[in-house]
Amino acid sequence: MKGGRPQPAKHLLVRCSFCLAEHGEVWPTTTGKRCCEACLTRAKFSACCQCEIFVENGDGQWWDDGLAYCFPCSRKVPRCMWCDRPAFERSPAGDKVICVYCQDHFPRCDHCAALIHGDCITFLRKVYCRSCANRHPLCLDCGTAIAHRPDCPNCQGPARACGGCNTLFADRWMVHDSTWYCLSCFWVACGRCRFCQELKPPDGDTRCQTCLQKRVQSMAVAQDLLDEVQWFCQEELGLAVRQPYQLRLADTAADIPKLHTDAYTLSLATVGLWVPRERMMWAVKGYPFWFTSAVLAHEHAHAWQQENCPRQSQDLLEGFAAWVEWRVVKNLGYATFADNMFKLQCPIYGRGLRRCLQLEQQVGAHGLLEKVRQLRKFPLWTSFWAFLDEV
Repeated sequence: MKGGRPQPAKHLLVRCSFCLAEHGEVWPTTTGKRCCEACLTRAKFSACCQCEIFVENGDGQWWDDGLAYCFPCSRKVPRCMWCDRPAFERSPAGDKVICVYCQDHFPRCDHCAALIHGDCITFLRKVYCRSCANRHPLCLDCGTAIAHRPDCPNCQGPARACGGCNTLFADRWMVHDSTWYCLSCFWVACGRCRFCQELKPPDGDTRCQTCLQKRVQSMAVAQDLLDEVQWFCQEELGLAVRQPYQLRLADTAADIPKLHTDAYTLSLATVGLWVPRERMMWAVKGYPFWFTSAVLAHEHAHAWQQENCPRQSQDLLEGFAAWVEWRVVKNLGYATFADNMFKLQCPIYGRGLRRCLQLEQQVGAHGLLEKVRQLRKFPLWTSFWAFLDEV
């Protein structure tokens, strides 16, 4: 942002357009008027952070941090992918644009230092962007990303390998009987359903009979589930969305448009999406009824956030949506799935959920909603429990 105040128009005497008194110095406003020092202070006009002309009400907008911009300047720059404000000052974020005021709300990859604004991998308190996580295995001893060698260059520890197929991997993993597994091998090793994570699946499958039989295959069923989610959120949590939105059902994860960062992923498959500008919610066919309800609850929370608190840190935004999802999953009786959500080692979803649960413990569910309306990021005192990623 350019510093200083715009130079006043210097004449012998110029009439202020607001107080109508004559002054030796006046300043231009966005409507072409002239304003004296006293009127600037009284009206609390702010200068546009780009052209430095004072912005009158209706000719621009103010950011929460006090900066202002006029509409003509805002049309000349791209908008921040997170807060949707004009990104006059921005940082590189891959193919996205992010303003400097939002960049601190995102974690950075411990390997390439890039801002992480989507899915990520967390291991031993280190965070990796999806690109690095897909490309580099991680050291089992210190969590360092390992490139082009089987051991760690820092501590000589071993690279992480699957206990089932024995291949080095950098994707998501799970542990069973103290052995590391890739997702495909894990469900075979533990003999549990990969959705509800409780019942034993039939031979040759990784899904139990209950999850196989009750799957969403039509728009009518998905809409009924969304109606139940909306009722639960309003009656039990006090979370009501005033403006209507549309629900779309995609045949596969690949059919969900890649329009925004608020995509909800299971492994590498997108299962839900909220598109704020279109007020559109997406879900995918073929998933169990209860799991689809959880996805719809997560996206419904994003719709509520758009109306009540659109500018928040990523862990607060996704952590609160995960909290709403967690409440729905617990209400439906899937305790194991809810417990694994709580233990998720992720600085955005897992840690954000634990922080919201900490807040709920202090102020209750309805108090949590009021807190979330007011907060831009989590208060520091929620950090202790949340950072216990080994719970």
